[in-house]
Amino acid sequence: MGGAPIRWAIRCSNGRGGVPERESGRCPNRGLIPRGRSRRRHPERTVPGGSGMIGSVELIGRRPQLAVLGEAVQGAQAGYPQFVAVGGAAGIGKTFLLEHFAENLAAAGARVVRGAGIELGSQGLALVPVRAMVRDLVRQVGRERVAELAPDAAALAPLLPRTGGPQPDDRGGPARLFDALTALVERLGQERTVLLAVDDLHWADRSTLDLLRYLVRTLRDSRVVTAAAYRSDDIGPDHPLVGFLAELGRLPGAHRIDLPPLGRAETAGLIGALAPERFSERRVDEVFRRTGGNTLAVRELAAEDVLPPSLADLVLRRVRRLDDRVRELVRLAALSAAPVSHDLIAAVAGLDEAELIAGLRTAVDARLLVPSGDSYAFAHALLREAVRDDLLPAQARRYHRRYARALQSDPSLVAPERRASEAAHHWYGAGDLEQALPALLEAADAAERLNARAEQARLLERALRIAEHDRPALLRRAVEAAAWAGEDVLALDLIERALAEGAPGTPGEEAMLLALRALTLLNLRRGGAAAAAEEALGRLEGVPAAEQAPVLDLAGAVFMADCRWERARDIGEQALRLAADNGDAALAANARITLGTALTRIGDRAVGLSVLHSVREECAERGDTIGSARARVNLAIVEVSLGRYEAAVGTAEAGLESCRAAGLERTLGALLTAVLATALNAMGRYARVEEAAALALRKDPASGFAGVLLALSGEAALRRGDLPTARERCSLARPLVGGEAAPPVYALPYLRVEAEVALAENRPEDARRIVVQGLDRAARAGNEADAWPLLPVAARAAVREGDASLRERVRATAGGLRRDTPPWAAFAAECAAELGDARWSAAAAAWKAVADPYREAYATMRTAQEEGRGKDRGGVPALLRSAAATARDLGAAALLQEIEVLARGAHVVLEHEAPAAKTPAERLGLTAREAEVLRLVAEGSSNRRIAAELFISVKTASVHVSRILGKLGAATRGEAAATAHRLGLFEP
Repeated sequence: MGGAPIRWAIRCSNGRGGVPERESGRCPNRGLIPRGRSRRRHPERTVPGGSGMIGSVELIGRRPQLAVLGEAVQGAQAGYPQFVAVGGAAGIGKTFLLEHFAENLAAAGARVVRGAGIELGSQGLALVPVRAMVRDLVRQVGRERVAELAPDAAALAPLLPRTGGPQPDDRGGPARLFDALTALVERLGQERTVLLAVDDLHWADRSTLDLLRYLVRTLRDSRVVTAAAYRSDDIGPDHPLVGFLAELGRLPGAHRIDLPPLGRAETAGLIGALAPERFSERRVDEVFRRTGGNTLAVRELAAEDVLPPSLADLVLRRVRRLDDRVRELVRLAALSAAPVSHDLIAAVAGLDEAELIAGLRTAVDARLLVPSGDSYAFAHALLREAVRDDLLPAQARRYHRRYARALQSDPSLVAPERRASEAAHHWYGAGDLEQALPALLEAADAAERLNARAEQARLLERALRIAEHDRPALLRRAVEAAAWAGEDVLALDLIERALAEGAPGTPGEEAMLLALRALTLLNLRRGGAAAAAEEALGRLEGVPAAEQAPVLDLAGAVFMADCRWERARDIGEQALRLAADNGDAALAANARITLGTALTRIGDRAVGLSVLHSVREECAERGDTIGSARARVNLAIVEVSLGRYEAAVGTAEAGLESCRAAGLERTLGALLTAVLATALNAMGRYARVEEAAALALRKDPASGFAGVLLALSGEAALRRGDLPTARERCSLARPLVGGEAAPPVYALPYLRVEAEVALAENRPEDARRIVVQGLDRAARAGNEADAWPLLPVAARAAVREGDASLRERVRATAGGLRRDTPPWAAFAAECAAELGDARWSAAAAAWKAVADPYREAYATMRTAQEEGRGKDRGGVPALLRSAAATARDLGAAALLQEIEVLARGAHVVLEHEAPAAKTPAERLGLTAREAEVLRLVAEGSSNRRIAAELFISVKTASVHVSRILGKLGAATRGEAAATAHRLGLFEP
C-alpha cells in the first residue's frame, strides 16, 4: 500500500483513537498489553457540549509525540528503516501511545507485528519479545508463508512454536539467526510498510537488544519502523538498555521520545473527558497535585478519591523490593513536608553515617529519591503519597514525633524560613494538638512575612480544624490570605464557613466577605456573582466610608467582568470618591481603572481612554505594579476592540512585564496573554500566538484563563490548516471554560473556535448546536467585544444547516449590538454577507480598513465567489489572486486550499508568471535542504560541520546524507560529490 494513506491516517485520526471514517478496515483487538494488565478502566467518552468523541482520551497532550511517529513512518515509506524508542515513567502512557500508533498503521494497511518483554526476561529468558513477534507473524500469514519469505527458514525454527518435528538446526549460532530474521523483516518491508512494535523493552534480555541493534544497523531499502517502549524509571545506570539507546541514538533514522507528564490544562482536559460530572477547579488542583500529571494516575483518580490498589501496588513495587533499613529511610522521607535535608534525615533515622549513605544511595539508584542540593526529594509526588499512605497510623505518628523532637532539639536542621512550617507539620502529624496549634500559627505568620499567601491560607485552614478559641479572627485571616493568593476554591469554602459561624464582627466585615464571595464565584465561573455583589452592597448602610470603598471596588470589578457597564461605572465613581476622601491612592487607582474601562464600553471612549492612560502612568510612577498591570489589561482590551492591534500588542507586552514583577502571571498575566493572542491572531502572527499561549499555560493559570488561551491557540492552528491540533486544543479547553454559568469572556471565544472547527470538519449540526449555546450570552448589549466574532460563524452554521429560525436569531442578536468601532462594523458586515443580506465586497472593504488580513482575504474570496455567479465575472481572477497572495503570506493553508479550489472551478491561474524551470537538483528529486547538504558534501564537509553550518543536529545531517546517496545512486560521499560536480549542480 502506498505511503500517503498511511501518513494521512497517522496524522489525521478522527479523534476516536482509530482512523478517519474514509479509511476502511479496523485493527483486530489484539493489543500490545500483556494479558492480566488492564488496558484502561474508562471507556471512550462523549464530552457534553462537545463535538462527539474527543478521541482516546489518554492521547490528550500527545500530539508532538504522534508527530515524531508520523515522521518515522514517512522516512520508512521513503525506503529508510526507522527506529523509535518511547520512554517514560510507569503509567505515563507509553503503551497506549504505541498501541494507538499500531492500530492506526494497521488500519491504513501496514503489517503490524507485536512483541513484549516480560519481567523475567532480563533474568535469563532469551529473546522473549522476538519469539512473540515471530509467532504473531505466523498467526497472521501462516508458517508456510514465513518459510517462503525467509531465505534461511531453518535458522528461525528456535523462534517458532514446536510442532513435534525434528530438532531445530542451530548451526551457525546467533549470527545465522540474526541474518535470517533481518532478511525476513527486509522482505516483509519490501511488500508493504511494517511496524515491529515492542513493549516493555526494559525487561528485554541482552540477546533481544543485540538482535534489535543488528536489525537497525543492517536493514536497507525496506519500509520498516521498529517502535519500542520502555520504562525509564526502571533502568539504572548499569542497565543494558542505557548503552543500547545511546548507541542507536547516533544512527540515521533513530528517534527518541520521552513522554513528559501532563500539564495542568491537559490534566483538566482528561478529567473533564473521563468524569465530567465530578469536574471542578478544586478537583483539577487536587488531582494534578497528587499525580504530577501521570496519565495513569490521573485516569484512575479522575472519578475516585482514594488511590486504587492496582495503582498503589504499581507505585510501591520498587519500595517493597528494598531491604528493611532502606525501606525505613524511604518511609521517613515520605513524611517530610518538603525535600528532606541530609542532616535532618540523619537525625531522625538514627543510623551511623556509613549506613545512612549506603541506604540513601540504594534509594537513589532505585529511582525512588532524587538528590537536590543537600536534600532528597521523591522522584514523583504520587510515589511519596503511596509510601505515606502505606504506613500504619501508629507508624506515621511515631515517625512524625521523631521529626518534631529532632527539630525541637536542633532547629538548625532545616532552613530558617521552613522551621515553623516543618515543626507545625510534624506536631500535627504526631497528633500532639497542644504543640501543633501554636506551631501552625507561628508558621502562618512566617508565611505572611514572606508574602507566601497560599501557604499562609493552608496553614490557617489547618489551624481552624483544631482551634476552639478565637475562630472568627482566624477565619477572617484565612479568607484574606486565600483571596490574596488566588486560591479561589479554598477562599470560597472559608468565606462560607466564616459567614455560617458569624465570623464577621461588623457589618463592614460582613459586606467585605460577601464582596469577596462574589469575586470568587466569578473567578470559579459559577453563577450568582452579580447577585452576591449586590448583596454585599446592600450591607453597606451605616458602614464607615473607609470600609465601604474596598467593597465598592470589588463589586465594580465583578460588574465589569459581567459586562454590566453602567452599573460598573456608577460603582466605580462611588469607590473613587470615597478612596480619594480617605487618601487611599491604590484603591483610587483601582476605581479609576474600573471607571475608565466602563466608560469606553458605554461609548465615551475618549474620556475612558484618557482615564486609563493617566492611571497607568501614575501607577508606574508610584511603583504600583499591580495597578499598572491592571490598567494595561483593560487598556489593551479597549485597543483590540478599536482595531488598534499593534498598540494592543505593545500594551500587552509591557503589561506582562508588570505581571512578572508583581507575581501575577497566573491571573492578570494569563488574561493579558489572551488579549495579546487576540491581537496577534487578527494580525496573522500565528506562530507568536501559539508561543505566547504555550508560555502562559506553563504557569498553570486558573481554568477559565487556560481555556481561553487554548481556544485562541486552537484558532491559530486552524488558520494554519492544522485541524487535528485545533480540535485537540478545543477538547482541552472545553471543561476549563465552565458550563452554563461561565462568563462570556471565557465562554464565547471557546464556543466560536469550537464551532469553526466543527464547520471545518463538515459537522454543521454540531456547529449549529455550539453557536446556539453562545447566542444567549452574546445577546446582551455591552458584550460586543466577545459577541461580534461569534456572529459570522453562527450565520455560517445557520446557512450550512438551512436553519431559517437560527438565521433570524442571528439577525436579532446582531441588531441588538452596537457596531461603533471598526472591527465591530466589519463583523456586522461579514455577518450580513453570510446571511445574504449584504454584498461581500462591503465586508472585504471593512476588513481592509481594520487591517485584519485573514478576514479580508476570506471576504475577498467570498466576493469572487459572489461575482462568479453574476454576469460580469471580469474581476474574479484579480480577486482570487489577491486573496491567494494574502493567504500564502499568512501561511493560512486551509483558506489557500479553498481559494485554489474556487480558482480551478473558475479556470483561473493564480500565479501570473509561468512556473519556474526546475533546477538540476530538483530534477534529481532533491529537496532544497538536501541540495544545501549536497553542496557542503561536495566541498568536503563532515556531518558535524554540515550540522553547524545549517543549524541542525548531527543526526539530522546524517539522515540527509543517507537520503542523498540513495537518490543519486551513490555508494559513498565521494561518489555523491563527483556526481554533483559532473552534473554542474552548483556552478555559478
